[in-house]
Amino acid sequence: MIKRRITKGYFDFYYRQKYGLLKKIASNLSKKYNVNHFDDFMAIARNELLYSMIHFDSTLGAFNTLLWHRVSGSIHHYIDSNIKQSERYQSELRKEFINAEYNEPVCSGLIIEEMFDYLQKEEAQILKMRYLENNTLLEITEKTGFSTYSILNLQKKATEKLILKFGDKI
Repeated sequence: MIKRRITKGYFDFYYRQKYGLLKKIASNLSKKYNVNHFDDFMAIARNELLYSMIHFDSTLGAFNTLLWHRVSGSIHHYIDSNIKQSERYQSELRKEFINAEYNEPVCSGLIIEEMFDYLQKEEAQILKMRYLENNTLLEITEKTGFSTYSILNLQKKATEKLILKFGDKI
């Protein structure tokens, strides 16, 4: 497997060159799945561009083909593992938060606080930003300093913890 060292300047130059292709992939998949996660898709596309630049082997085909498949595959994976799951949890958390199941708002708020207290600080922060504040992945990345994939992993781990602990309450 080929591995190259890519400088920031070269990556930025190449990103500007491939921006149109990456934008086309991200917008087509946003429309196809009827989701508004363009910024998240572009962050994933940017990461996949870097990976493709590092590992591209010209004997195996064209760069644009590799890039297209890596980006669309990563976005499909993101949609399957995060958006569908997060939309379900977001609606459940909002129901819980606005007291759809309980008659007393205090009870609902206590359950939400209990859920967030159960998580680690970073996990709770990311879930609050994603589900209650409706921040995009890119906005969370900028605010927290975590990488896109770190945020996705923390989000997934936190939601799995909540399901195991509070599955009957949410």
